[in-house]
Amino acid sequence: MSGSTVEAQAMPATDLGTDAWHTAPMRAIRLWIGRITSAQRLRHDVRALRGLDDRMLTDIGLTRDSLEYAARYGHLPEAGRRFAAGYRHD
Repeated sequence: MSGSTVEAQAMPATDLGTDAWHTAPMRAIRLWIGRITSAQRLRHDVRALRGLDDRMLTDIGLTRDSLEYAARYGHLPEAGRRFAAGYRHD
């Protein structure tokens, strides 16, 4: 490779350093908005699950105690999954 090829490859890295100063605040704002949106979605999902009666929750393998965990992580805690599957700890 010639010296100009190496310099050309190195140039974009220095350009990113001068232009990136204004992208950091926008990245932080996007992250903040994403967290707010995620929290709103979680509250909405928990509210929808709380609207179900106990029989419907039992049919899908949930209890009132595990609603928020299931809405947040998409599954029951490990102990809850064993309990829901009928396993007993003797």
